[in-house]
Amino acid sequence: MPNPIEQDGAVKRAKADLAAKGFKGTAEEYYIAAHSLGTVVAQDWVQHNADEFKGQILTGGGILRSFRSNNNDTGLTHFDTVIPTLTIAATKDGLYRATRAAEGYWHGVMNVEVDQKARFPVVLLEGGSHGSFMDEDMLPVLVKDKDLLPELTQDEGYKIIAEKMMTFIKFVDGAAEDLNQENDAV
Repeated sequence: MPNPIEQDGAVKRAKADLAAKGFKGTAEEYYIAAHSLGTVVAQDWVQHNADEFKGQILTGGGILRSFRSNNNDTGLTHFDTVIPTLTIAATKDGLYRATRAAEGYWHGVMNVEVDQKARFPVVLLEGGSHGSFMDEDMLPVLVKDKDLLPELTQDEGYKIIAEKMMTFIKFVDGAAEDLNQENDAV
């Protein structure tokens, strides 16, 4: 994960690598994905570079509290996050607590302003852990020491994560239903 000062260069290098491999996408076709502490760095960067991406996907972390506020007239949550954002939380995550995911679900799905409805879905990786979003052979020591054991294999987790990401991308493109219409939402 690049530190915040290196984020701009890291994004440019990633896009150049994709272009070198034949991707001819425009800014309207890019999504940024981040995990754990990377979700904090990515969100801050995206707020200042919203024209670079169509959406963002956060795993093992969620939309920061600083990017939402309460509308005192309606009691509903207003997000300052500038692009659609999917949060995927794992039910056995030993580092990103379930209460934070539930809070994100309340604000992003249940209590969000009508004009922002469905822009900030929060879904679960049932039986997944913090490490389920990473290569199990490359887990950092903190994750090995503090995470809970997943109830699904790495391949099973990857398949579910990919399906949720693709449904979100299709929704943003207007070709799928809101992710939180599914039965497996938080």
